[in-house]
Amino acid sequence: RFLELLNLDALPQRNLLMLLVGCAVFFFVMKTIFSVYFLRRTLRYMSIRNAQISSTLVSKMLNRPVEKIFSKSIQHQIYNVTGGVERLIGGVVTTLVVIVSDLVLLLVILVGLMLVDPITSIGTFIVFAGIGFLLYFLLHKRVSVLNNKNAYLTIYFNQKVSEGINSFRDLFIKGGREYYVNEIRSSKMKLAQYDAEIKFIPNISKYTIEISVILGVAIIAGIQFYLFDSNRAIAVISIFLAASTRIAPAIIRLQQNMIQVKSSLSAAKPTFDLIDELKGVEELDRSETVIGTTHAGFLPKLNLENLKFTYADAIDGTIQGISLDIAPGKFIAFVGPSGGGKSTLIDLILGLLAPSSGSIRISELAPVDAIKKWPGSIGYVPQDVFIENSTVKENICLGFDPKTVSDQLVWDALKLADLSEFIEGLDGQLSYKISDAGKNLSGGQRQRLGIARAMFTRPHMLILDEATSSLDGATEVDISESIYALRGLTTVVMIAHRLSTVREADKVIYMDQGRIVAEGTFDEVRNAVPNFNEQAILMGL
Repeated sequence: RFLELLNLDALPQRNLLMLLVGCAVFFFVMKTIFSVYFLRRTLRYMSIRNAQISSTLVSKMLNRPVEKIFSKSIQHQIYNVTGGVERLIGGVVTTLVVIVSDLVLLLVILVGLMLVDPITSIGTFIVFAGIGFLLYFLLHKRVSVLNNKNAYLTIYFNQKVSEGINSFRDLFIKGGREYYVNEIRSSKMKLAQYDAEIKFIPNISKYTIEISVILGVAIIAGIQFYLFDSNRAIAVISIFLAASTRIAPAIIRLQQNMIQVKSSLSAAKPTFDLIDELKGVEELDRSETVIGTTHAGFLPKLNLENLKFTYADAIDGTIQGISLDIAPGKFIAFVGPSGGGKSTLIDLILGLLAPSSGSIRISELAPVDAIKKWPGSIGYVPQDVFIENSTVKENICLGFDPKTVSDQLVWDALKLADLSEFIEGLDGQLSYKISDAGKNLSGGQRQRLGIARAMFTRPHMLILDEATSSLDGATEVDISESIYALRGLTTVVMIAHRLSTVREADKVIYMDQGRIVAEGTFDEVRNAVPNFNEQAILMGL
């Protein structure tokens, strides 16, 4: 019919065959060229989207209160923004593109068969579609369960490996290494079983459809030879066989890809949960913070008014109605029993947590706004200092491009932290590579590195959360004297269990159960709180 339409049916048979072969070769070559082109564009686009989604999730994650950030394990959060996103984009979106292309191919073949033999084409469609959907419904639930278990077991496996490495000293001393190794071995064996079954399931589809093609040929041959003459029967069977070489692989891919989408959706469930959790959270600014050391206009005063805070999973309030005014240049020390709310109060002051009610003002602004307006104006030293696997300078300049920071600024901070002589003795000095978590430093050196990190921006407000807890007595005295010297120019807010470090404070505030029990000079609080007085006596003060 096509040849009649083009008035080519009168050509000799040999010429017609050559024409048909030429057309077939041309269209197949063009199809391959276009497939390669669009596949490359699609994969490039999906890879970019993968990177964009991961970056967006990380940006939103780091723009939440601290209690939300640490509500799940680090390995869980890493999976959410890496493996989970890869399964979402590569396993779902990219696979859907392939499914659409296979559906188009099947539609074209079906239309071609309809023109040749409608009955055969309808029968072919029903047989293959029925087999495909039957396999999907039989297998997709199992695949979904397997991939969901695989995703969470992968997180657990990575978490145990990380814990085993980080707690090596404890495990070695207690003889607990075997427990971790057995846990890791057990979870890895389960992962291997899940992986083997997940990889085998697509082969069920392949072999089932291959058998179906053979049975289909036999059935169609019987029907054609029974109803029509041999010439027509042979022609229809030939077309069916030719079409089957394209239909069978497309059906196999289609069915396998549908299972792949289902399995990827299951594996990406933790990422979907994170996306839902981050709805309404804004991304961080794209522009990097510019380092500042002058902080013009920043007034280091702190005002708390009827401050209250309760953790999401807590019944009682952690901070209960605290009001406080801290004038610029004062040295304020928070003391009290563990669990009294001191560290939570510091997190509220720093803007890491949002108060349930009441207000916090630093230099007449909310903490987040003050930090944004005067970056580096507030220095913070935690009890557990994070050390990254990089050079001394990169650790000091954490969060800033070290190329934009002068070496002199870093040396000044190291000197203030009583660490400059130690760094001068290292090979490479500021370029010396610190191992992961600072394993090649002592506890006191890591603590002093944290103090230097807080001081290199020359802050006008310094907040220390038990920052001298890992220091020896002599070093503590030296650093305490350096901190005392900051009074007048810098407001110092300190949490301390070593009472010797707070004797010189302008005001000591004793906290218990989220409330201020007493405040005043060291001696005034000592007289007001018997427990505090007992601690001072035990320490020889």
